[in-house]
Amino acid sequence: MSDEAVEMLTSYGFPGNVRELENIIERAVILEKTSHIRPDSLPQTIKLFQVETIDPNRIKNLDEISKDYADKVLEYCEGNKSKAAELLGISRTSLWRILGNK
Repeated sequence: MSDEAVEMLTSYGFPGNVRELENIIERAVILEKTSHIRPDSLPQTIKLFQVETIDPNRIKNLDEISKDYADKVLEYCEGNKSKAAELLGISRTSLWRILGNK
């Protein structure tokens, strides 16, 4: 397994417990065309589910968290600031301020 695939699996909560892990590994082995299971071989649900941990040496303030989230929404909207602002429920001006005049 690639390091990235292992990392994705270890950060997943496995609501289905061991049976779910077993099914995921079996599916990945069947679908993978190379000698290593890669993240692309894993189900979409695992790719989307990521646990964010807190590094005690680097706790973000609310402004930083807001900016990170706004950046992700803007990326999702492919750079369309009007759409991103609409999804966030704020004005374009507010988005502009959050992004640091980007």
